[in-house]
Amino acid sequence: VRVSKTLTMSNIRFAYLHGFASGPKGNKAVSLTDFFAEHGLQLHCPDLSLPSLTNLTTNASLEAIDKLDQQGHGKWCIIGSSRGGSLAALWASINPSKVEKVVMMCPAFSGSDLWPKILGNEKMALWEKQGYLEFADFTQDGKLTPVHYGYYKNLLEFPQTPSVSCPALIIHGTKDEMVPIDISREYAKKHDNVKLVEVEDDHSLGSHYDLIKSQIADFFELKKVQENCSVNSPFD
Repeated sequence: VRVSKTLTMSNIRFAYLHGFASGPKGNKAVSLTDFFAEHGLQLHCPDLSLPSLTNLTTNASLEAIDKLDQQGHGKWCIIGSSRGGSLAALWASINPSKVEKVVMMCPAFSGSDLWPKILGNEKMALWEKQGYLEFADFTQDGKLTPVHYGYYKNLLEFPQTPSVSCPALIIHGTKDEMVPIDISREYAKKHDNVKLVEVEDDHSLGSHYDLIKSQIADFFELKKVQENCSVNSPFD
């Protein structure tokens, strides 16, 4: 596996891309934002449930990342969870010159196959027939919220396993029942620049936050970035 690459320290930016029906104030987003703040670094957490969860599209989510990118200068180190992981890979594949490294947690690759497996054929058919299907909105304490079938149709317009050219790290739970770990194993096998770390956990990775932070700190070389920021601070 070929993944090592030393970060170019100047103007590195960091972003976290949340999962389906989550948001910038989700558990991982808040925990990682605090973790980056401890290193004196800002972690950008854009809202990707756009134009709304009900009318969600991949196009709108990608546009949100584009807008974030336009607000400053420098390359990105991106973290993504579940749908956010696959979006991180997709945006990096579209904008290879703008991305330094990517960390993906249980990335929801192969969404075209995942959704029928998660919901079953009957619910998929109902989703298509009704035009909407209710999902728990974790930004609203699990309130059931209708999501249009256009989200799934739009998803099919994009590569299901987008390739990243930069160094990438995947952290995936062996007990993940939402996104089977075999998807990440296959992805890592096909990409020399991808390292896979397997942990005994489910899709939430809830019992491995400390390990996730440690892996991210090492992979993004946060101590070096922090030192560089201090040396070049205009306030010294």
